[in-house]
Amino acid sequence: MPHDKNKEKQEDSRKSERRKRRERKHGRKERRNKSREFCPRESVLSTQEWVRSKQSGDPPSKYLQVIHPEEEAVYSEAKGLDSPVHGHFQQRSAYSPEAFVAVVKHGRVWGKNGVVITPDHKLLADVSWEFTWDYIMNRRHSVFHKWEGHSLTKTDQTLGVLSYFSSGNYFHWMLDVLPRLGLLSYSGRAIDGYIICGDGAPAFQNETLSLMGVPLNQVIYTHNRFHLQARRLVVPSLTSRFTWTDNHYPLPIAYAKWAVEFLRQAFLENRAPSKRGNKRLYISRAHAAQRRLINEEEIVRLLASYGFTTITPEYMTVDEQIRLFANAEAIVAPHGAALANLAFCMPGTKVFELFAPSYTPGYYWMLSSHNALDYYYLIGKDRPQAVVSWAGASDFHMDPGLLSRLLTAAKLS
Repeated sequence: MPHDKNKEKQEDSRKSERRKRRERKHGRKERRNKSREFCPRESVLSTQEWVRSKQSGDPPSKYLQVIHPEEEAVYSEAKGLDSPVHGHFQQRSAYSPEAFVAVVKHGRVWGKNGVVITPDHKLLADVSWEFTWDYIMNRRHSVFHKWEGHSLTKTDQTLGVLSYFSSGNYFHWMLDVLPRLGLLSYSGRAIDGYIICGDGAPAFQNETLSLMGVPLNQVIYTHNRFHLQARRLVVPSLTSRFTWTDNHYPLPIAYAKWAVEFLRQAFLENRAPSKRGNKRLYISRAHAAQRRLINEEEIVRLLASYGFTTITPEYMTVDEQIRLFANAEAIVAPHGAALANLAFCMPGTKVFELFAPSYTPGYYWMLSSHNALDYYYLIGKDRPQAVVSWAGASDFHMDPGLLSRLLTAAKLS
């Protein structure tokens, strides 16, 4: 009967749909299993230890080279109006980490931050640093809970790994990425290309790479679905050593002196300081998204009476910034990435760094010590803000009277 035939068709249709759902579910499960196949199983805290464990009788130098030994950095006095000196500036010495280059055969680089994974599925944590909140709070790398099985691309090339979280930030690019390019150069190994975090490729990245003789067609940028396996990864160590504050953000305790010396050698040789413009510079953060000086107009008027000129480095080329800082006799600036250019100042240059009280890291004090600069600091007052994304984001107010006292104490008139 027609009615019975319709019922049979409907039942067949339901069975077919159930079968398709089972197949789709099975397919998704297979794809998930396949994607998890490449997920790292655990973290390795020391790349050097992992390499040594995999040598299989080969001489150590085949896969691991120490370029710079661990070195004690002695810091000069940070001068301020506080008595005693603010806590983050009391440390007088620290050991910078040993600098090495490791070769990882058939290693992989995954994700936008370019984490390094060994062929036996282990994350090399000491060269895969990140500042994500989960990592800071739980010491757990995001790769373990955000893993996605991106399509794997393979290459027979030997690639240098320069990936570093926040590579789009001028300071981290100059101090945490470029010196590692120096380590690759010192290793003497032939490199076919360089893996760099793809943070939009700011102009300063291309300019500095070109100044250092790196062909831009050899640069491989990471992205959100990046997953690349190379015949060999040549992985340089990081340049800094951090500790953790009570506010759960990383605080640098050592930036390697060799890294600063490398930058000076790479960019200052055969480059004359600027003979134009003022030797006293105020670095404005008026166009920054965070950590702005609320009463900047008032501070600029005060500094003008001391002979300072206001500059905005984000609108300058790297070459222009290097020449200006190399020619400066005094620099005043809120804490910010442009102070990476202190690497190019001449010994004796006076540096006045302005802070919000919620965020007082010592990057630039350490940099100043390495270059024998005369470093001063002044801490202002936070601006009440409803929402601040992290401790270092607060805008702040600076007392012009206190700044004037500090400038006078430094014998500026």
